[in-house]
Amino acid sequence: MIGRFGFFSQFSRFRMLLVLFSLVIRPVIQGAEEAPLEETGKQWDLYVGSFRKGHNLGGIFSYATGLWQAIAPHSTVPLAYNSRGYVGTFDYAYHLPIYRGLGYLLGSSMGMLYETGHPTTKDFVAKSSYQLPGVKAGLVLNATSRLRFLAGVALYLERMENFTLTANGVTVTEFSTLRVFPDRWVAMDWFCTLRMAVRLEGHYRSLLYSIPRNAEDKPTDFSLHKEDYWIGIGIIYHDL
Repeated sequence: MIGRFGFFSQFSRFRMLLVLFSLVIRPVIQGAEEAPLEETGKQWDLYVGSFRKGHNLGGIFSYATGLWQAIAPHSTVPLAYNSRGYVGTFDYAYHLPIYRGLGYLLGSSMGMLYETGHPTTKDFVAKSSYQLPGVKAGLVLNATSRLRFLAGVALYLERMENFTLTANGVTVTEFSTLRVFPDRWVAMDWFCTLRMAVRLEGHYRSLLYSIPRNAEDKPTDFSLHKEDYWIGIGIIYHDL
């Protein structure tokens, strides 16, 4: 009897909480329905148009995997090392229309790559790299006011620190090098609100040119090559 009474008492409290919640949330919902277009996202096509023109800012977090290849002095056979790590980038682009939903972008990006190590060997150690601001360009297709697709290329310098390589009894350690990376990328933006979007993107990068230098800023006899792939997710803000 007491247990049944307790159950009904808890049920009554739960029902009362639902009633109070509905009383609180109803004005918010009604206010949202009567709010201006830019706050509700209704009829976005009328507000945005066929193309989202303007400034775009974003932050992207990515997982990277790839392969390092190093050619040691007096050797023509490359030594291969797996590469894994995490990338954080800040992205800016300005979008301009070409025809209807098709357009192009120009911008720049900068970021940092942290490699998690190479558990298969201690002969190769690479930790942090810094992506210096470069240039990027690409095409943009606005499928709807909520969905758009992007593809392009970027070119920038990447500075690598705390690098150690041992091969054929020769060790080069703690030198810094600037590498020119051409970056091919694709992305998709889904706008959750009128101005904020979730981005999914992928990258393929390959080392264009590299002459490693040691701590005394003198060239070494090693040559380096790297290819890697990124897949990332982030937030994009469109300044309408």
